[in-house]
Amino acid sequence: MPVTPTSPLALVCDQLRTTVSESSTFQTRTGAANAAAALAFIHYGVVTDDTGLTNQRPLAIVQIVGIGSSAVSDGIGIDLSVTGELSLVFQDDANHQTDHNDSLLDFVNFCDGVMDDLRLASGVGDSFPIQHERMIVMPERTMRRKRDSDNNDYWEASYLIGWNEGEEN
Repeated sequence: MPVTPTSPLALVCDQLRTTVSESSTFQTRTGAANAAAALAFIHYGVVTDDTGLTNQRPLAIVQIVGIGSSAVSDGIGIDLSVTGELSLVFQDDANHQTDHNDSLLDFVNFCDGVMDDLRLASGVGDSFPIQHERMIVMPERTMRRKRDSDNNDYWEASYLIGWNEGEEN
């Protein structure tokens, strides 16, 4: 039975996952016909070979980094604003291009394309409200000794995305 997100942290995780699924760049890369189909390629937590999900690359992973509150003063009193950061990890097979340099550029185009889509959508309607973002793990290719199986030659990059949900009383 699917779980309905209700806590502030669960809601923003779901909101980021949904916003990534609406990215035309992500849909094109995954071959998804629409946002609902793209959700199958976006996961929470840590995705390893043990989960069986690495056979689905390209994929995105939403990870919880932290949540907190900051004081917001309106001159009358102090309210708390719920803020936090999520990590958005992208993985994709390295075999889209035979040349290593072309493969890297192809992956960077994919990551930047999705991030551009997220920036354009930020704060519009129900889209994820980005307060700040930056790449925290540059694109890395799996080490050669781990590339023995079909699913182990891939690129990975991570972005840190900050959000702010407004005032809480």
